[in-house]
Amino acid sequence: LPGDEFVFRARAMRAKGVSHAFLGALEHALTDLGTAKGLALKGENKFLAAEICSQIGMVRKHQGALSQAHDAYQQILDFYERPDLAPPACLGYIGLAEIALERNDLETAGNHLNSGIELCQKGEIGYALQPAYLIGGLLKCIQGDVQSAKDTLRLGEDLSRRGGGSLESILGLARFQSRVHHLLGEFETAEAWATGKLLPPGWNFDDLPIVLHEIHQSLLAQVILRNGEFEKVL
Repeated sequence: LPGDEFVFRARAMRAKGVSHAFLGALEHALTDLGTAKGLALKGENKFLAAEICSQIGMVRKHQGALSQAHDAYQQILDFYERPDLAPPACLGYIGLAEIALERNDLETAGNHLNSGIELCQKGEIGYALQPAYLIGGLLKCIQGDVQSAKDTLRLGEDLSRRGGGSLESILGLARFQSRVHHLLGEFETAEAWATGKLLPPGWNFDDLPIVLHEIHQSLLAQVILRNGEFEKVL
């Protein structure tokens, strides 16, 4: 590609970075995604830069580097003078909501999530709504609002079942469903989600890329631990 085709080069470098991430080469992925972000900003495409920052945040979460993941999502908000009015900023708000939830800062998680969902709907950014609803379902469950938790999870599940989701988003659906049902003491349902028995038709957890395989194995370990099958957990 010509050197001055910044946006096209950004998209190509982003694809390379995501491929490295799925193969488990996380540092290579971060280097490529960082380059892609810079190219997107040179091409004055803030939406693309926001998507790339969101993917950097996901890599950092997988590394357990929550502070650096927080910074990646915060960068998205910093692209705009009024992020509360910029639909692409939904990716930053939703990412920050999940980080706040993992830190047990439920009020901040709720505020960020509401902002993210509102901007997704305003900008018709449907693919970001699925993880937002899943995070929201877990948040409501932790807050003790069981019916709202299940209703919100169902919104995320409906988006997945209507098609267009990625394997990563389907795994996210299973992960959040399993966590919520586990918290509610519905262990058979939690296990069914973790093992893939309740996935939308045509989906399974066979032959996952390395990083998604690691996430799935961690999910299975949590379910098996509850059953006391410690050798299987190991």
